[in-house]
Amino acid sequence: MHHDRTPLIAGTLNFIVPGAGLLYLGYFKAALINFLLVNAALLIFTFGFGDPTLFEHVHYLFLGLAALSAGYAHGVAHSDQQSDSAVNGS
Repeated sequence: MHHDRTPLIAGTLNFIVPGAGLLYLGYFKAALINFLLVNAALLIFTFGFGDPTLFEHVHYLFLGLAALSAGYAHGVAHSDQQSDSAVNGS
């Protein structure tokens, strides 16, 4: 994994496109899973329940899922940096 990658960029990328920040960090499987889970949740909540109220407010759901996704990528990048600095003794 890329330990020189910054958490801010990883989180921002993952907020814009779920999985992109994890891809930036080199976590290809996690990026694909993150992308598929977020999009599956959006499709299920938008079209699966047949409630027009959910369809009208799906952008709030997307923002919440994108924020969770961004937080996850930020945490992974931060953890990579911490483990790298522990190994290097800095």
